[in-house]
Amino acid sequence: MEREISCINCKAILDYFEENSDRECSDLIRGIDPELDALPDPEKYLRDTHNWVSCEVVAKLWQRL
Repeated sequence: MEREISCINCKAILDYFEENSDRECSDLIRGIDPELDALPDPEKYLRDTHNWVSCEVVAKLWQRL
């Protein structure tokens, strides 16, 4: 996965989802990228504003909202 966009954007998407959905964030994240799926806690990675992800990951998060 390329590192193109700061996870500060992912955190904002996850926070919005958490506030406006009755589903778990793991439902939104699961299967979004093989590298993220391999992590012990993908949500923690995406909420850490020091991490970076590809544009594709952020686009998929928006699509899944």
